[in-house]
Amino acid sequence: MKGMHAGKERPRRSGRKSPPPPAILHGPDETLDGANILDEMRNGVGVVLWQSLHDVILWASVPPGERRNLFRPESVRRRLAALVALGVDPPLEAALTSLAALSADPGTARPESVGAVCLQIARWAEANESVGTALAFAQGAAIASPGDAAAGFLAGCLARKQGERARAETWLRRSIVLGRRNGDRMTLFQACLVLAEMQAERGDLEGARGLFLRAFRGARRSGFRELKGQALHGLFRLAAAGGRVDEADSYARSTLHAYGRRHPRVPQVARDIGTFWLERGKFPEALSALRLLLPFARHPADRVEALAVVARAAAGAGNEEAFDDASREALQLLRRTPEEDLRSRPLLDLARGAAELQRWESAERAARLALDAAVRQGEDHASTRAQAMLSQSRKHRDGMRGRPEPALM
Repeated sequence: MKGMHAGKERPRRSGRKSPPPPAILHGPDETLDGANILDEMRNGVGVVLWQSLHDVILWASVPPGERRNLFRPESVRRRLAALVALGVDPPLEAALTSLAALSADPGTARPESVGAVCLQIARWAEANESVGTALAFAQGAAIASPGDAAAGFLAGCLARKQGERARAETWLRRSIVLGRRNGDRMTLFQACLVLAEMQAERGDLEGARGLFLRAFRGARRSGFRELKGQALHGLFRLAAAGGRVDEADSYARSTLHAYGRRHPRVPQVARDIGTFWLERGKFPEALSALRLLLPFARHPADRVEALAVVARAAAGAGNEEAFDDASREALQLLRRTPEEDLRSRPLLDLARGAAELQRWESAERAARLALDAAVRQGEDHASTRAQAMLSQSRKHRDGMRGRPEPALM
């Protein structure tokens, strides 16, 4: 979520001031504001966090001119003493100390400063896998600084992460309205992308397409290359899901061009594009895309998977040299892998590649190992595929005995 505040432009002038859409502040199991904090942190730190959030909510609910005497003078002393006694993480302690100071002089606190501290706490909580706490403070930031589109965007993303779709959508739509109104184009297009993904997940492909296009066009005009690539990738997935091959091909090429070959998102893009072409029997196109996985695949298990799918595409393309190179390296890694750690998918890819080249003995050996791995891991679908490949390989092997072939397994 870096760069949320980048790309600001002058707010649009409009004769009509409409409030952003209301956001959902409570989940189905929350009986009071920030209840998830106490559920996730059943200790003194959780209590201080909950108290601090409620101070922010109370402060934000009172008109600015009436905030001066909102809190009792001794409350800040008690809060600071509690922080010292608890031994809180230094980054969290610094943020909570800033919020404790709100109790000392609530009349002069600035909304954007209060919101920024809440966002610090939200990111700390997210990094510590306390998503409910992070969401509570992201909402606190959005309430304290109601014009901040980035705070609403973070709240929407965290609600989505927690599986609360309705709450996520309302915050994302709010951040789109605020981003457009306040000239925060980066947050506007980020929210469009996340909302588009959610629309696609629930089957509203046309709604998702409109949001992806909006994000793409806006990102292109604004020079946001990262967001442009994400939007093009989303448009590719929609075209692929709809079977629009030419459109998908165009978006695939544009996505890779937008990212370049070294971007960390390239592996996911390359796998999506390569799988799309594999499923349609376009092996040269699949091989070209899947080769992009190799520079990123450094962990042995990930590299085996990348090499195996490259080998499968190379075999389909009739490129025996590329198949041999990829399968040979995969073999070296597989021989050093304990049997219980073998995965069925790369073994199936190697089997299918060998079968494509009519190397039936190699295909049989790979399929047998794939079947063993699938059974160990309880993968019924993979087990069925491996069994079918094993039967096919044995049938063809029996009819071609005596023909030498390079050893695969």
